[in-house]
Amino acid sequence: MKILLFFVVFLGLQFGATAQNQLVESCKVAFGKGDIKALSNYLNDNVSMSIDDESKAQNKQQTENALQSLFTQNKGVVFSIVHEGTSKEGKKFVIGNYASYRVTINYKSYSGNYMIDAIDFAQ
Repeated sequence: MKILLFFVVFLGLQFGATAQNQLVESCKVAFGKGDIKALSNYLNDNVSMSIDDESKAQNKQQTENALQSLFTQNKGVVFSIVHEGTSKEGKKFVIGNYASYRVTINYKSYSGNYMIDAIDFAQ
């Protein structure tokens, strides 16, 4: 019985890590190729987005449009991940470099699906 319980918990942790890794990989692909479709499945319905300290709460479509504009301006630029972690509140984040920006992406799990809540572009 203990072995079965351990196996179930282990599989649950593996699935969560895989879903998290998929989000991070999709971010790298989306930024590198300028492909908003690779990222849109991970955008929450409302996303806080800031570019150079100008912050806006936007719906998913507005966020997609703003990101597509950035992708168009920086086509072919690689998104390199510098750090991944978890805050004290349990929110997960990725910090990376994209063009001349330091990008912070905050996301968390909603019913087992990781969704992006905030994206910050700082120069």
